[in-house]
Amino acid sequence: MKKIITASLLLVFSIALVSADTLTQDQARDVALADAGISLEEVETIEVKSETNGINRTFYSIEFYTAKERYFYKVQGNSGEIMTRSSRIMTGPSNKMISTENLLETSEVQKIALDAAGLTSSQASVEKIKLNTKDSDPVYEVKIRSGKDKYEFLIHGETGRIIFQEKD
Repeated sequence: MKKIITASLLLVFSIALVSADTLTQDQARDVALADAGISLEEVETIEVKSETNGINRTFYSIEFYTAKERYFYKVQGNSGEIMTRSSRIMTGPSNKMISTENLLETSEVQKIALDAAGLTSSQASVEKIKLNTKDSDPVYEVKIRSGKDKYEFLIHGETGRIIFQEKD
């Protein structure tokens, strides 16, 4: 009888902890919007999905559009930590030539990525910095490794704005 009561109390306590610590879809949406610096009024469409990964951890996939940009976020369901973020400027086909005079130097791009990862050059090694000019805007792809952690960034080649950031 004691085992049944103890097991029941443990189950109730565990459920209470999980549900108390899990963000709602609206809270996860608000985390993503705040990070993007976008108000809900500026959003034209938004979709929030609750998902569970292989170890039963809840996260939210949030995709939203403004008049000029598409945003995608993955937000950890318990902590509200942003797991993945990306944005893309919504432009049509462009035939413009990319001018190298406005491009950031690779050393500037490296500093932007290291700062965003919270690392110094002595704490990490830069594995790749590649300029992509196939789309309408120049974008640097940056890969950094620090110990077991891998970071990947897409950084606008002229403005230095981080378009995509992920940590594995």
